[in-house]
Amino acid sequence: MQPIAEDVPPSDQELRALIQAIEAQGGRATLVENSRRTALTVIGSDGIRRVARVLAPTAGDWFASKDDGNRSLDDTHATSGIFVDPSEQPQAHYICSAFDISRSVRNEIDEWMIANPGLTRQLHPIPRSIVVSGRDRWDYIGCGTGGVAKTNIAVPRIALTSPLPKTPAKHATNSNSVGQNSLSLRASTRKVVVRTLATKNSIRIYMDVEGYRVVALYDQVGGGVKVTRAAGFQVLEGRTFADPGGAATAAKSVIAGDDVECNGWIDWIVDDGSGISLAQSVGKGR
Repeated sequence: MQPIAEDVPPSDQELRALIQAIEAQGGRATLVENSRRTALTVIGSDGIRRVARVLAPTAGDWFASKDDGNRSLDDTHATSGIFVDPSEQPQAHYICSAFDISRSVRNEIDEWMIANPGLTRQLHPIPRSIVVSGRDRWDYIGCGTGGVAKTNIAVPRIALTSPLPKTPAKHATNSNSVGQNSLSLRASTRKVVVRTLATKNSIRIYMDVEGYRVVALYDQVGGGVKVTRAAGFQVLEGRTFADPGGAATAAKSVIAGDDVECNGWIDWIVDDGSGISLAQSVGKGR
């Protein structure tokens, strides 16, 4: 295969077909502007706003740049990636976690550089193996209600907005893993408990990590924390941890793609508009 020098953005026709498909699944989508990447702002059928990168194939394959392996360089702060395949009729769509995409790009680049020492290339093929399982995974962008798509629509546009403020976090000095594996690193020292949290005794809490919001319930009786929403990071959703520290460490490690240390009592904020920490709410100065 000849090296690809430039990534080709999706055509208006491909974007229209994608937006029609999103609308058929109960969502709404507008094109993000002021970014060198092609992305859509999607309001899912659940009413939550998400951003999804859109990638079109070049010469039959999808490609990513080295920068795509570093999520901190993504000015759209996308939580998902949508791979369009216009070679199929109707156009096929593969939706994957943005974290999984960046991790796969990093792995592919590392393997290629080991096999080709001293050489460089601008774009790297995205392994189809990480894409095919995402076919029609509309749940990654909060859609999936079904419906009828509109036809002959124009591609709406929206200016890029600022992400949620980042939450400072102290990174461990020795880290040898990223992503979902982080759940078994710092968080592994805290037993993951599977149980039902008592709603009447729970406090709704949240934490903003690198522009992404994680929502959870703190059980005042048992002390556990259940993650209820982590847009774009489904590996976290539904997980129950023995204490706030374990939940915070797991969430920050997965989203940051690194092993992160933190104080869950301070980092979790009570979701009642007061802005106070969980520690202040329950009287624990930890």
